[in-house]
Amino acid sequence: MKPTSLLTKAGLIAGLIFTVACGSAGSGSSSDGTRSLTGSVDGGAGSVSTRSAGGAPDCVADTVIATSSSSDTITADVATDCSFSMSLNLDTAYILSFAKDDAFVATLIFDSGAVGLSTSTINVTIGSSAIDLGLITFSGTVATPTNNPLHDCDSDDDGTDDYDDNDDDGDGHHDLDEDDCDYDGYSDDYDDDSSCSSETHDGDYFRRVKPHSGDGDVDLDQTIKAYPTCEVDESSITSETFTVEDGDGNPVSCTYTVSSDDDMSIRCEHDTPLTANTDYTVHIEGVTCVGGDPIEGVTFTFTTQDGESDGSSGEDELDDNSGHGGDDNSDDDSDDHGDDSSDDDSDD
Repeated sequence: MKPTSLLTKAGLIAGLIFTVACGSAGSGSSSDGTRSLTGSVDGGAGSVSTRSAGGAPDCVADTVIATSSSSDTITADVATDCSFSMSLNLDTAYILSFAKDDAFVATLIFDSGAVGLSTSTINVTIGSSAIDLGLITFSGTVATPTNNPLHDCDSDDDGTDDYDDNDDDGDGHHDLDEDDCDYDGYSDDYDDDSSCSSETHDGDYFRRVKPHSGDGDVDLDQTIKAYPTCEVDESSITSETFTVEDGDGNPVSCTYTVSSDDDMSIRCEHDTPLTANTDYTVHIEGVTCVGGDPIEGVTFTFTTQDGESDGSSGEDELDDNSGHGGDDNSDDDSDDHGDDSSDDDSDD
């Protein structure tokens, strides 16, 4: 799913989807159509839990929020020992985020597996045991689980877990080729709240974008990306065909690049950080494929985080959760969510 601001998503958190449904801690799928998701939060980037003066864990988060593609949320309190357990609905895609004192802390990002990218989304499937994330460490707005949840899920029930499966949903399309027609961070195959269809396109278009449309708490160093369905004519990417502006119409100065990996994206990289707590609008119109065919334009918005950047650029994460329950906050799932690209949300 996508990172969204706390107030935007049911009173809590930068949206993202990841999850599993559940019974009680330690159990797998239950008769009520849920599955357990368990784990424990840490104190800081790669450290073992920080301790207060009294010796009790000073947990980096006090609430865990699972947001589905239809924007429904399930929350769980973090216990005094920093552990948590929650029950998530089967056959539902989620993004998992963390908060403390009602303020967004981080989004869960993990290796997407066979496609070699990162993602923040998972489609909860039936299983004999709970999905145990293990110890979750935090770096900036990225939360990293010790145990990859994709090893515990098999969305198309083909005997290959979602980590090793290049086509998680068994629709004949490689995960990198999945579309997110409303650009919200959930691939169309898993989006329960989408009114559009990629089948309506007459020509080439952008499969996914990063940040996702409507994202909140976006890092100030986030690279802005869009993923086309054709090889792009780089000369067509200019300050007139690819614009990023704040709410007052002030343009962001971009250096335009095209990724060289299999999951091609066009990017606006900016040396100057974006402004905190600011709405931005991205408009791409007039970019063409090699050979001159036009790429259908796209406009989307996002809001930056409060405070300073955590230094991530959105590189190397799956932009849109595509293929793993959502679209590639998959680029960089700390903001790229989900499957998205060869950028990392941890860099977004």
